[in-house]
Amino acid sequence: MCALSESGAIAGGRLCRRTRTGLCGSCSASVSVCGAASKMMSGAIWVRDRLSAAGWKVEVAHARKVRGVAPLAWKPDTVDARVLAELCRRDLVPALWVPSLEQRALREQLRRRMRRSGCAPRR
Repeated sequence: MCALSESGAIAGGRLCRRTRTGLCGSCSASVSVCGAASKMMSGAIWVRDRLSAAGWKVEVAHARKVRGVAPLAWKPDTVDARVLAELCRRDLVPALWVPSLEQRALREQLRRRMRRSGCAPRR
């Protein structure tokens, strides 16, 4: 996690666990956060949902487009977090569209019905 001030100076940074308690601890540590960004990864939607419920404006970034902005061969998590924080601060996050909880529930219901009826598309 990397927190930036409005001027772009690093206001804080730390590792946080990908658990509810680790994420909530990170949220409470950064009180003045106005927005957040996460690269698309397994669990990114869960992180987005939890932070949105805490009142944050959260975007899930398109991983390939972020790599186009910062094309480093080797990018540790600290550099990745700094790049995402800077993109978020400048409002330049290449965001993905993420369906709402209701839309995800409807999609899952339709997927189950199609699977039961034998109409599921073959891959």
